[in-house]
Parts: sequence; C-alpha cells; structure tokens
Amino acid sequence: MDGISGIKTAKEMRKISLNTILVFLTSSIDYMSDAFSCRSFDYILKPIEKTRLYNILCDAIKVLPQNDKYINIISHKQTIPVLYSDIQNIVSDSNYILICINDTEYRCRMSFGEISEKLLSDNRFCVINRGVLINFDYVIKMEHNLCYMKNDKTFSINIRKRSSLEQELIEYRFNKKMEDIQRRQI
Repeated sequence: MDGISGIKTAKEMRKISLNTILVFLTSSIDYMSDAFSCRSFDYILKPIEKTRLYNILCDAIKVLPQNDKYINIISHKQTIPVLYSDIQNIVSDSNYILICINDTEYRCRMSFGEISEKLLSDNRFCVINRGVLINFDYVIKMEHNLCYMKNDKTFSINIRKRSSLEQELIEYRFNKKMEDIQRRQI
C-alpha cells in the first residue's frame, strides 16, 4: 500500500467500528502479531489458495449481522445513518431524545414515541420505563429494579413490569444464542 501501512489503516478503522471484519492479505509474515492486535479476522499469505480464501469468506459471513436495519437521525443539522445494532439506549428529554450510539450521545429533535415505534419492531429493543428504551445487546443485567448497561449507564426499571422485563431479557438471550448456534452449523 502506498503512503499508509495496512496495520495503521486497521487501527484507524477500529477507532470507527469494532464490528468491521478485517482480513489481511500480504506476502510477509512479519506483521502477523500486529494484525491480530488490531483484532483482525484472519491473515492470508500470498500466494492465495482459493479453498482457504473461500473458507475464510464463509466464516466471515457467519459472524456478520444478518440484514441489520438502520435509521437516519438528525443531530446538529447533520443526517447520520445509524445501524440498529449500534444503538445502546435512548432516553426522552422533553421534545428531544438522547440517543447513545457506540458510547457517544446525540441529541435529536424527535419524539420518543416516534423512534420507539420504529425500533420496537426489532426484538432487541425494549421500553423499560417511561421514556427509556434499551437495546438488550448492551444490557449487563437487570437486578433490584435497575438495568445495568455496558456503557456504564444504569436505568430504573418499571416496578410493575420488572418480572416481565427480566423474562423478556432471558428469552431474547436464549433465542439469540440458538440463532448463533444455527448459523454456525450452516
């Protein structure tokens, strides 16, 4: 590559997204440890064996999100396309919403009801209290009327719905695990 190394490029890509699948294709084994420290998916040495390349691509397809939906949000007069999978939580803030995406919070002029209507069709999302919507993929646990998130946020759970919300989380995790097992068997 001219001007910038593959390792440096990979590190920059990791700053943007942890979900990108990185496969290094090179004629040198010298940078393999650096490549894997960038959380690369694989490291292919030239000349390329078609069977090995095919197997790597098949494995990569198995770990890719399946047809992840996205939504456009407007924040600071910019339209930002956001994958559902990157949304961690949303909190109502008067006529605005605070939407946490990859540990960054955006303030958008949109009603909580409007965004909830779009996201609740996806089983990852759940309203746990008035004005609080979470993505189950980012929940650490629900305990003592609180929902603990991976982004270090904690939200109160609706006391009347606590048992059903905890059950919904259990069922979501079970179904996700079953889908992962089925995908690996393809």
